[in-house]
Amino acid sequence: MESTFIKKDSTLGTLKVVIKPEDYQKAVETETKKIAAKAHLKGFRPGKAPLGVIKNLYGNQILSDEINKLFGNAVNTYLVDNKVDYLGEPMPSEEHKDEFNFDWRHASDFTFHVDIATASPFELSLNNIKATNYQVDFDDAAIDEAIKNITSRFASRQEAETSEAGDVIMGNMVSVNVLAGDEAPFETKSVFIPTERVKETTKAQFVGLSKDSQITFTPSEAFDNLKDVRYMLGIFDEAVLDKIEGEAFTLTVTKVERSLPAELNEELFEKVFPGEEVKDEATFRSKVAEVNKDSLQKEANTFITAVIKDKLMEAHSFELPQEFLKKWLMFSNKGKVSVEDIEKEYPMFEESLRWIVIQRKIVAANNIQVEVGEIENYAMDMLANQMRQYGIYTEENLKALPNIARKMLKENNGKQFREIENMLFDEKVQSVLLAQVPMTTETIAWKDLVSLSETYYKEKAEKTGTATA
Repeated sequence: MESTFIKKDSTLGTLKVVIKPEDYQKAVETETKKIAAKAHLKGFRPGKAPLGVIKNLYGNQILSDEINKLFGNAVNTYLVDNKVDYLGEPMPSEEHKDEFNFDWRHASDFTFHVDIATASPFELSLNNIKATNYQVDFDDAAIDEAIKNITSRFASRQEAETSEAGDVIMGNMVSVNVLAGDEAPFETKSVFIPTERVKETTKAQFVGLSKDSQITFTPSEAFDNLKDVRYMLGIFDEAVLDKIEGEAFTLTVTKVERSLPAELNEELFEKVFPGEEVKDEATFRSKVAEVNKDSLQKEANTFITAVIKDKLMEAHSFELPQEFLKKWLMFSNKGKVSVEDIEKEYPMFEESLRWIVIQRKIVAANNIQVEVGEIENYAMDMLANQMRQYGIYTEENLKALPNIARKMLKENNGKQFREIENMLFDEKVQSVLLAQVPMTTETIAWKDLVSLSETYYKEKAEKTGTATA
């Protein structure tokens, strides 16, 4: 076989592959004989049909399978051996689209052309941008807020006589009018309404209610998004959501429940930090600060990395073969999308692709790899944490962890394996960026960082029509 790459421009080239008879004849003959030995054809004893008959019946398919295999191997070998950072997938060249029509009776040299796309050449530099390394300040006020959230999460519930802000109201709900297409008012008997989810403009209606109280309200005006609360309203059919838009309902209260925050005692400390010997409030506060600061700093690093990614894409100019990529998107989606869909989604696709091009250079320059052992260790840590959470962290289960992890990583055709691999890969790229990009350090309160990141993504969305982290 011969493989020759013909460069068209800075982003496109054509790979020419020539497959000669000596490359495929032996394999074709072997496969033909295998099929002949097993063939059951009318007029012949099993396995005794002449090769000529087999060739007439199956010759093109046998030849096609072998040529396609050789061709695919040739393309992959060229891409790997020459370290081609191709974009999308190689596509049959438009100028030679009839090359894959086979006829075994005239088999000789086969020549194929595929177009291969790359980004135009550029040099990556992490030193030509500057960023801010935000370090989260988790102060006493933040610790107090975190503990408040913990006590709410582990709260107990008790029935209340009269509803207050923050209570959960249960009851039955009937539409005031007959909904479109129905014959009677719509009724649901499994309503539970957390008053904290109700809009401020409507909350007063839900205060001061007791068993058998009735109020009339409009769900689409009381909640920001009906889809988010449809199960709370006892609506399990999404089609009903469209019908109730703007419709008023009468709610009859059957019960009011109030949440009682958990007390700060050893029972709570053990639930939050099982097996870690947290015995007093001071140690608990220290532990909460430690865990939350680590967690929030990870989120801060994600934001810092997102800003760095945007700055790197702005600082490095290179061309992408837009027309090829749009054709490839159409080809790879096999008619599932329209030209209009591609045009609409292409800007977001190109942004992600530009980052992939830059990321490949970062990976190559820093020899970033994720080993199978790292993926297995992460899976075992994840499972161990789940065992702690559900109180099954035993010596027997720990011994079984490696086998459980490997089984989990193989499920769904290795979906979990790929997800963990991608996550660890992204973490390693993030570590390189945080270590190598010039940055000034700034201490910032968590709420201020949240506000800063929200503003950043909002302005980016307004500017580009998309916001990515």
